[in-house]
Amino acid sequence: MITKSDYCFPFSVHSLEILSIQLRVPLETIMKYSQLLDGPEGRKIVHSFDKKIGNKNRTLVNSQEPFKVLNQKINELLQIISLPSEIKGGVLGESTISNASMHVGKNFLTKVDVKNYFPSIDSRMIKDLFLRLGCSGEVAKILTRLTTFEGALPQGFPTSASIANLYFAVHCYDSIKKIAEAKGYTFSLWIDDLAFSSTNPISFFDLQSVKKTIRCAGLEINTKKTKRFGVRDYKEVTGIKVNSRQRPKTEKIHEIENDLFKLRTISLDEVAKNKYPEKYQELIRKNRAPDKWMVEHVRGLLNYIKRIDEKDFTRIVSKHTEVLRQHQIF
Repeated sequence: MITKSDYCFPFSVHSLEILSIQLRVPLETIMKYSQLLDGPEGRKIVHSFDKKIGNKNRTLVNSQEPFKVLNQKINELLQIISLPSEIKGGVLGESTISNASMHVGKNFLTKVDVKNYFPSIDSRMIKDLFLRLGCSGEVAKILTRLTTFEGALPQGFPTSASIANLYFAVHCYDSIKKIAEAKGYTFSLWIDDLAFSSTNPISFFDLQSVKKTIRCAGLEINTKKTKRFGVRDYKEVTGIKVNSRQRPKTEKIHEIENDLFKLRTISLDEVAKNKYPEKYQELIRKNRAPDKWMVEHVRGLLNYIKRIDEKDFTRIVSKHTEVLRQHQIF
């Protein structure tokens, strides 16, 4: 018999009727999509596509709006469950900034990547998780069907990050927390990226213990992406510099400065067209104004920098005040 986890719903979900009430979705709708996804019609509701993100080609999964709304409601239900403070990615109120802030000013940093994290969490593991969260077998089966694609956790569903977080909390967190507390390590999880920081080096033995814990949960560490940083090294967590103080990634500073320099001599529309051609074409197809998008894009970058480091924000705004006013960005 599968025992209930410490991380579980604060109420019983022992029937589909209760699930319907908690989701605020008619039971007929829940059953309709569960049945459709099991048959050939499922391809019309959910489909995969390849997209280049940064330097990587990723397979993402998208779904039609009515089903996506149902998935979002399931995600709202999952997010009722309290998670450990070290789990940051995909958690309401958390951000890359709050994740990085845990590691600022530490002498040593080790970053660990969980290999093929979402695809490695299969339907069997997810059904087991729902049972541990306090669902009946019938409810666990339906929820597994509604949150998986081709037998695994898909990249692109609203529920995927929450399920991955809960899986980590149930199967890995306690063991890794004990390792960290024993040596005074600070650790955090951002989706599939674990970061450990400390005033002392993270030992090889402790790293092996972390790998063993991950492996026992049916997952694997990407050894090529496991990186160690020492006292004098440039240290970065979720795109934010964490050496002596929290600062934006150098590339982000260059990106905003480059955009602002270009806007001194050419229009918002031209910058969008020349620098972000794919986005520009997408905006045109959707009958959206590229110049307005460019204003929001630059404004968003500036606000992001401000949230991380006020000094960098003030320096950039002072340096480019004229062009910011000219285009009514700030």
